Amino acid sequence: MPFASAKICSRSGCFKVVRDTRYCLAHTQYEQPFQQMNVTAEQRKFYNSKAWEKLRQVFLIENPFCVHCEHEHITRLADHCDHIKPIRTHWHLRLEWSNLQSLCLTCHSSKTGRAGISN
Repeated sequence: MPFASAKICSRSGCFKVVRDTRYCLAHTQYEQPFQQMNVTAEQRKFYNSKAWEKLRQVFLIENPFCVHCEHEHITRLADHCDHIKPIRTHWHLRLEWSNLQSLCLTCHSSKTGRAGISN
């Protein structure tokens, strides 16, 4: 395969070389939710932005446990920074700290109705 078709993984901060896909194998999971949800180009651009990635990382560092599990007296690390009010209907709240919550994969999938899909 010619070198011209090689490009860098689209995941923010990843510099792995990919061919014929947007993401490397480690980050393929980030593409699936976009394909299965009706995400607009503007929303996709937002979720791939440095501003969102930085906010997400800081939020998860400061809020490391799943809030839904905590209500059930379970301590489980969160791996998703979730918008309480979805950006599809509340675009103006997309970078608002107060509109975010930390969720584990199970709770995030349950909330969004996409069992077993992570983003």
